[in-house]
Amino acid sequence: MDMSYLASSFFTLVAIATGLYLLLFLLYRRSIISFSDPLNTGALLLACYLAGALMLPSVLTVNWSYVCVIILTVVFAIVGAIFSRSRSPIEAPRLKVSRRHQLLFTTALTGLLIVNLIINQIFGVIPLLHGTQSRAEYGTVASPTLMLIAPDLATILILVFLLTEMR
Repeated sequence: MDMSYLASSFFTLVAIATGLYLLLFLLYRRSIISFSDPLNTGALLLACYLAGALMLPSVLTVNWSYVCVIILTVVFAIVGAIFSRSRSPIEAPRLKVSRRHQLLFTTALTGLLIVNLIINQIFGVIPLLHGTQSRAEYGTVASPTLMLIAPDLATILILVFLLTEMR
């Protein structure tokens, strides 16, 4: 499929996408918490998708099923906006755990990550990139269990640091 129409009418496409995003933002404004909220990102992606989909009929002939898909997508967005309205604005997520427990949890997980680096770097080969080649080297690390759970520990630590109110 030739998609050169996207590049030839770029500014029109950006204008349509911006207008659709502002409309979706106004529809979902009470449910969006922050700029990085997945609902906000989804609204941006939906606006870009619909802008390209609305530009296509001006270039090519489309059939009735294409029109039905666009109509159903718009109906889905509007119904989602109607049913996602809440009476009060939604608060940002935060941890409701005491400061001492947060410090203990993050210190323990950070300690496990440091132990993983020390043990596997000193006593074995540590595969830095997780791919098919590094899987063969999991047997050469000193502690393969620590090596396998290290990415998950790092993800949990990042989430805790993002949700905490301590600095």
